[in-house]
Amino acid sequence: MKKIVVLLVAFAFLLGTVTTSAKPVSSRNSDKGTGRPAWTVKQSTSEPEIIVESEPEIIVEPEPEIISEAELGLLGLEVFASAYGMVPNDSSAANHNAARFNEALNEHGIIIIDDVYHMGTTPTRVTNPSIEVYGTGRAELIFNNSSTTVLFDPAGIRDLVLRDVAFTNLSEGNPVFIVYSSAGSSSKTNSVVIDSCSFQGDISAYR
Repeated sequence: MKKIVVLLVAFAFLLGTVTTSAKPVSSRNSDKGTGRPAWTVKQSTSEPEIIVESEPEIIVEPEPEIISEAELGLLGLEVFASAYGMVPNDSSAANHNAARFNEALNEHGIIIIDDVYHMGTTPTRVTNPSIEVYGTGRAELIFNNSSTTVLFDPAGIRDLVLRDVAFTNLSEGNPVFIVYSSAGSSSKTNSVVIDSCSFQGDISAYR
């Protein structure tokens, strides 16, 4: 019995020694009296913001309507140069052809060049604001004038379409201006469409 008492006293003594010798937890690593870390990491629960950049707006302007060759036959024979009285392959008919050319444009706003025509000068001015000149077959306008030739004045022309026509100037030193104002007008043509045309010699399409 005495041995058991001695052993219990010794065990109590050892337990007290271990308890008093334990090192305190540093305040840097834990809160006082709690044993929890002195700092905590706060984790955000909100989702990261996603920024979506919008693509730049693309504005597509409609192209001017151009009549196909298949549609030319539906316009009527009166708009063909030969039917309107222009004389093909005759240099002596140049001034006559120029007059009929402008008259056809004033009346119909369109003419179809269906052969080779020599073009001179004429006092008749084009007053129709919308002009379309198409070519079919051997479509060619030949100029060989002794002075500058101006087909259209921008002051009176709003829209111009030239398609499938060859323009040839045989005169040296006397240019041909498709659209030009000799008076230095500030007027501008709204739209000029040139498609599958050729220019040979001293020719300026727009100035």
